[in-house]
Amino acid sequence: MYYEVAISRASQVKTHFCESSEDIDSGERVVIRLNGRKCKGYVIGRTEETPPNSLNQIVERIDGYSFVDTTLVETLVWAGRRYNSPIGRLFDIAVPKCIDRYAVSTVLPLSSFIGLEKMPLRSFISKYGEGHLKKLIQSGYVKIQRIPMAKEPHPRLQNESVELCVTLQEALHVVKDPIETQVANYLFINDEVYVDDIVRDLGVSKRVLSDLQKKGLIRIGPKMQRVDEKNVLDDSLGFYLEQMKRDEILLLGSKSSGKTDLCIEMIRRTVQKGFSALYLVPEAVLVGQVSTRLKNVLGHLSVGIYHSYLSEARRAFQWIQAWKGKISVVVGTRSAVFCPLRNLGLIVIEHEEDESYYQYENPVYDAVEVARRRAKLSNARVVMVSTTPRLDHYKESLDGKIQQIELQERRKCSIRVLNTRKEKSFVAGDTMTFIRSTLKSGRGVIIVVRRKGYSPWIQCAVCGFIVECPKCDVSLSYHRDENVFKCHLCGYTEEASDKCPRCGAHALYPRGAGTERIEQHLKRRFASYELVRLDRDTVRHPQMVLEYLRKFERGEIDIIVGTKMITRGIDLDRAGLIVVMDFDGLLNVPDFTARFRTFRVLFQTVSESAGFESGTAIVQTYNPDNELLNHLVDLDVHGFYKEELAKRKEALYPPFTNIIQVVLKARIASKGLEIVNFCSEKLRSAGEHVLGPVEHPIFRIANEYRFHFLIKTDDVETSLKRLNEVLTESGKRGWKVLLNPPALI
Repeated sequence: MYYEVAISRASQVKTHFCESSEDIDSGERVVIRLNGRKCKGYVIGRTEETPPNSLNQIVERIDGYSFVDTTLVETLVWAGRRYNSPIGRLFDIAVPKCIDRYAVSTVLPLSSFIGLEKMPLRSFISKYGEGHLKKLIQSGYVKIQRIPMAKEPHPRLQNESVELCVTLQEALHVVKDPIETQVANYLFINDEVYVDDIVRDLGVSKRVLSDLQKKGLIRIGPKMQRVDEKNVLDDSLGFYLEQMKRDEILLLGSKSSGKTDLCIEMIRRTVQKGFSALYLVPEAVLVGQVSTRLKNVLGHLSVGIYHSYLSEARRAFQWIQAWKGKISVVVGTRSAVFCPLRNLGLIVIEHEEDESYYQYENPVYDAVEVARRRAKLSNARVVMVSTTPRLDHYKESLDGKIQQIELQERRKCSIRVLNTRKEKSFVAGDTMTFIRSTLKSGRGVIIVVRRKGYSPWIQCAVCGFIVECPKCDVSLSYHRDENVFKCHLCGYTEEASDKCPRCGAHALYPRGAGTERIEQHLKRRFASYELVRLDRDTVRHPQMVLEYLRKFERGEIDIIVGTKMITRGIDLDRAGLIVVMDFDGLLNVPDFTARFRTFRVLFQTVSESAGFESGTAIVQTYNPDNELLNHLVDLDVHGFYKEELAKRKEALYPPFTNIIQVVLKARIASKGLEIVNFCSEKLRSAGEHVLGPVEHPIFRIANEYRFHFLIKTDDVETSLKRLNEVLTESGKRGWKVLLNPPALI
């Protein structure tokens, strides 16, 4: 029999045909001999016909069975070929190497007549002896397999809840033991925790919890009063649930419209029927919120979580629980789309428009489209949830390919557009007035700034020179807290100075405003109010955002200045004002997606204020007449989308065609230009519609020069085949190929 094998950790798309006399399942991990060395790979197909290419030999079956079912194998292969990614590296995500550390060699009986049961190898040898084992293996009565084993959940100790009594920073300052540190982090990440949660998920004893309680760091108390989520769904939401007739649903609605309630009820009904469900969220910060609500409905043992911030041990535990069918629902981020859930019946994709679902680095894939494919192969339903959906999905719903269901908005906010052309301060005078009145009313203020740091660039007042990164074609940002100039692309840092490198004048001044500068500006004017800054410089872990936002809700913080991370999926009922500082910077980007992405970011940001009736959102701009802002003020998503579709159709851009972006990095700029010119001309000669090549908008990063070109195509498979042939002919490695990326930058 001949097998097609995808190599683990490979950088190339190519797969290899191998020969073996054994019957091997699709998805199995094997070892093959390739170019004189042994390589781990995954079986992705089989055939009895002799392959046209040279054959390799399968020398070992690693597990003797497949960890992934047939539909997941087909999904992984589809994703690799659709996004021109190494299939083996996609399998590496689906079958993480951490599970091997928890594999136990097990003796498996091959016949029920020998009177033996499955038993760990060590236990078998201890009971029957090694000689007896060898005889049974030689006779074909038993075999040895390595099976991943997860620690089973402990019996419930008490229905007592556990919570931190101090901030995470205070707890980590006191505790020194790694296990206690792990407990503190776990309590911080999860909203509602019980003793048995910690014992099960972290494998700690109750003594550890008692010690932490004696130190005054945690509280262990009576069972928390739970909300009966089963009865939350009101009649109006029940009506929408009954309207869902298709397998692909685009669920639209404002933040307070009840979309999450509807999805949780769908999951409950799915699990009741004996199926499993996958709930995808774009960021780890949302996992705890969703999983807590689902645990209220389904019970703690039915819900698992999966994201990159889990420890290796916990990630392996959650994966093995899903693989064994011990959990019915997994809540996770992008990579959770490959989680080995059994009998999949439903996939929910929260914030389906979020760019975090698209992986730009190898292996490239779009988790939303992968989820749709997996659902289709599994005969499952997929629900894509959004306030501002992807443009292609919106068009599909208009065309009747997927069902659109829109929940009626419950509240609307007041949105004001302020012209800042004549303003001398970064914060407009009218904005300051609104901030002052909001604070006096006892409500909080949120200021959203596009860039972190004190100022985005530094300029000489004498000669006009702008300080740039010596390794990248971008300006350095000034960080006043550290007194450094910093590159936000490659990380280059140098000590701040006021001396101009060009003319020598001591006249370098910060230009523009980042989060740090706005923070200091407001602190001087509102010194009696509590203000915090939240950006990548102050937040070491995404979950820390939750702690500050909870303080904001409790009235312990009055003003938050931060990047858009502070508006992701959090209910901020106490906020009376949201201010978007630098709208224009979002639009001034050489990318056909810039207008659409700007509207989406603005709408999501200001719609945070849709959670309260008397809230106000302010957008500061130098261009108040921009038609995009008219749709924003009216909260008119449909009007903007239809206008954008008309523009895209006229220019023939997605969703009316597909875009393949091809990017090359080169140490020598002239050599890189020569190679991309060669490839683009070859593709044009083959009949492809090629735009470019040109220098990438950010031409140099970390002393590497970047060129790119675009291919417009209606036949992705044929275009990728031609592209791979040309890229191979170029002899250059390190190409990045992106199919329909959310942004070209």
